[in-house]
Amino acid sequence: HRRRARRLVDRLNLRWKIYLSLAAIILPVFALTMFIQSQVTSPLLEEEVRQIGTSVCRSLSSEILAGRLMGKPDELESRLIEMTWQQPSVVRLDVLVKEPTGLGYKLLASNVVEDTPFDTTSLNVNDSPSTELRESPDGRGYWRIIYPVKDKANRTPRAWIHAEVS
Repeated sequence: HRRRARRLVDRLNLRWKIYLSLAAIILPVFALTMFIQSQVTSPLLEEEVRQIGTSVCRSLSSEILAGRLMGKPDELESRLIEMTWQQPSVVRLDVLVKEPTGLGYKLLASNVVEDTPFDTTSLNVNDSPSTELRESPDGRGYWRIIYPVKDKANRTPRAWIHAEVS
C-alpha cells in the first residue's frame, strides 16, 4: 500500500501538491477557529438573552402598575401578547397573583392558551427577581425569569411576572 500511495503522490503535478498541502493546513485551522469561536460566543449569547428577558419583565412591571392593568385581565393579556410579538426571544409571559388563601399562586393573564393549566407549583417565587437556566424536553436551553411587580410605596410584590426566554 505504501508503494502505491507513493506512486500516486509522484504522479501528481506540483499544482495539486500545493493544493493538497494548503488544504491539509487550512482545514484543521479553520475547524479549530470555529470551535473556539463557538465556545467563546455561546456564554455571551446566553447572557444577552437573559438580559433581554429581564428587561422585558422590568418594562412590563412598570406598565402593569402605571396602567393599573391588574384589574384589567383582558388588557393585560393583550399587552403580554404584544410584548412577545415585539421580542420574539420571549416565548412565554404570565402574570401571577397570590391565591386569596395565601397558599400558592393563580394565573391572572398569559400570552399562551393551553388545554392544561399552567403549573405554578414548580416556580421559585421570591420578592426579588430571579433567573434560572433550564432545559426544555427537546433539549434546548431557555431562561426562566420570575420578576416581582412592586410599587414604590409597597415593598411586597402585588404580582409576579413569569417569563421563558429562548
